[in-house]
Amino acid sequence: MVERQPGRPSEEEFIGAALRFLHDDYTAEYLHVSASYTGRVYVYYPGKAMDIETIHKEYFAEGITGDRESIRDFALRQLAAYQRLRKT
Repeated sequence: MVERQPGRPSEEEFIGAALRFLHDDYTAEYLHVSASYTGRVYVYYPGKAMDIETIHKEYFAEGITGDRESIRDFALRQLAAYQRLRKT
């Protein structure tokens, strides 16, 4: 197995994060905030931010700077590359 760069997620971590992100496999949690006569409901996805951070770490470890492609396109491309490597 090729040694990974420091700070780069493991292959399994990246694949898991990318698959969850691409399938939008998150459960929503709701936060109800009320003050006197008004109230708001906030929806957030606890694991999504961590998965996006994992994908970004892989993105920057590849040497890509700036926003040349979307995070979704990068995740798809990188998953295809890992799949090709596993077949050989």
